[in-house]
Amino acid sequence: MTGARLRSLTASVLALTLSLAGAASAQDPPRRAVSGRTAATVSDVESVTTEISWCFGVASGVLAGGDLFQVANDLTVPWSPPAGGADFNAKRFTVTLDEAAAFGLTAAKRLTPRGWLRLDLTAGRMDAAALANDSQFVTPVLYDRWNVVQLDLAWEQRLTDTRLQPLLRAGLSYTGISATADAADQSVPGLLLGAGFAYRGGPRWSLGLDLADHIQQFTLDGLPAEQDFPASSDYREFGPQHLVTVTARLIANF
Repeated sequence: MTGARLRSLTASVLALTLSLAGAASAQDPPRRAVSGRTAATVSDVESVTTEISWCFGVASGVLAGGDLFQVANDLTVPWSPPAGGADFNAKRFTVTLDEAAAFGLTAAKRLTPRGWLRLDLTAGRMDAAALANDSQFVTPVLYDRWNVVQLDLAWEQRLTDTRLQPLLRAGLSYTGISATADAADQSVPGLLLGAGFAYRGGPRWSLGLDLADHIQQFTLDGLPAEQDFPASSDYREFGPQHLVTVTARLIANF
């Protein structure tokens, strides 16, 4: 997934979150006091439900990345991918991260009526593909494999008090990479921006849908020496890099 597509997806989800927040606020009926003489509405039932202080849950979804680096040479020459397999011929190639399945755990503590301090742990295994260009054709080739672990600490602000709650997130992330190429192994801090929704299915459970953009700078400049790139090759890293997660959550409320 390219950086432009990632930014477009993030902007679209943010716009949808804000529009639904406005619609939910406009349609939320005023709450009435519950008494023995009147039937309780949905809002009345929610108003007398024990206040939730903690949330714990599991998550699954998709982890996507963008372009990492580009290598160019004056001539079409063979290159050896660190993940193994046959050499490929290219005049230049760009290495980009493919989409992969992601799984995680989440926990949150309510600190204000709509504000939560949230901790997320997400893991996935991503293929880094080389888009090999020999001046005539572009061929995708498996170049490397990344085991990715992300730890996020963020403030989650829910925008309404309705059953369906649009939310925004901002905070810090810490991403650990274990790759086939030793030069790619690293742990880097970054920023987290996100948006999504939480749906109160019952007093003790909820569903969530989240999009989170992790912004950081990976350093891969040890690859040319490790992979014996020709001295005439031009190596260029892209950045900052974006790792985007789209996950669904099943949440227990306490």
